[in-house]
Amino acid sequence: MSGTAIEISEVGPRDGLQSISAIMPTEAKKAWIAAEAAAGVREIEVGSFVPAKILPQLADTAEIVAYARTIPGLTVAVLVPNLKGAQAAVAAGAHKITIPLSVSETHSLRNVRRTHAQMLEETAAIAALIREQPEGQRPKLEGGLSTAFGCTLEGIVPEATVLSLAEALMAAGCDEVGLSDTTGYANPAQVRRLIRGVRGVVGDVACTGVHLHNTRGLGLANALAALEEGITTLDSSLGGSAAAPSPPARRATSSPRIWPSCWRPWAMTPASTWSACWPCVRLCARPCRMWSCTASRPTPACLRGMFPVPPTAPDPRPRETGGGQAGPGRPIEEGRRSPGGAAPFPYWPPAGASRGGTFTDHGHAAKVTLLSGLLVIGLILRYVMRDRPEHHLPGRGPTGRREHRMSPIR
Repeated sequence: MSGTAIEISEVGPRDGLQSISAIMPTEAKKAWIAAEAAAGVREIEVGSFVPAKILPQLADTAEIVAYARTIPGLTVAVLVPNLKGAQAAVAAGAHKITIPLSVSETHSLRNVRRTHAQMLEETAAIAALIREQPEGQRPKLEGGLSTAFGCTLEGIVPEATVLSLAEALMAAGCDEVGLSDTTGYANPAQVRRLIRGVRGVVGDVACTGVHLHNTRGLGLANALAALEEGITTLDSSLGGSAAAPSPPARRATSSPRIWPSCWRPWAMTPASTWSACWPCVRLCARPCRMWSCTASRPTPACLRGMFPVPPTAPDPRPRETGGGQAGPGRPIEEGRRSPGGAAPFPYWPPAGASRGGTFTDHGHAAKVTLLSGLLVIGLILRYVMRDRPEHHLPGRGPTGRREHRMSPIR
């Protein structure tokens, strides 16, 4: 690595600004780019050509590209998600175009709504567009392999998939490929191994840059490992503005929710003021947001089998107060039974409940919780204190029964 020129590619005007909701004024962006260029930065990713309704922070990318092109010796880079974005980038005069291809196909569908095959088709179309440009005005095309080191949606990403997609990008017409640690999962050993693997299939010249994040505090260690493997371009963001990526998280599905041991038998709404836990008998003044009700929730293992309830059970309340709930002989609401058939807690929701099992009568739930708590506490005290003589009543034995004692014989 001694004597090798290392290029720092600034990505803050794109990766940093797209991560925040505030919109930086165009003149402030120009001042930022000019200051970095004056400091010696030779490549800056100034924006992304995406619809303004998706990323209004980058709606002025075309104007920023036009300004950045006036700075001598500066390579103006942009990111595009598809052919339409590439056409806008070519028209604006960008020197370098990067198209992201998520190695995790789930992430690709969430990010750009395209599969691997569709993204490769877009890449081939962009490469054809670039070849149509006059010689000397053709921007460089880079295929960025996003989530190459791990994904928040799929977890571990197979390295074989990374290598095959890198090869496919080069076959589609890319000039080079870059490795991106989108989620910040990378470690130095993985960085070394993946760089060697990708260079083995595309060549050393076609893999010269990496995009790393410092999410877990390994950013510098990963960068050093990349440099020792021969990487010559490192992406960076001024002030760490892109150091905490927020890739799409795993969405909630309709599958049954796994409840904790302190299961909440009463379906509290997310906006509730009180939430009740059983069997630990705890009242919480915080809103019940984590364990809010769903249409189906199985009985937890700690309660399963303890409270058997038949598929049909009479409602102890009069039908006119049931609020449309299960009456005598009517089946319990399907939303209050687990898909596997496990019986729920034997409790009928109070009047005013909806058919989905959610209700807002928190006072009733709190009363039942307090009564249950007093009962449990009483049982515990009786069990703990039953063999302690100092608590026996006068004239009573350890069992609490009255004893008839005889006078001592003299």
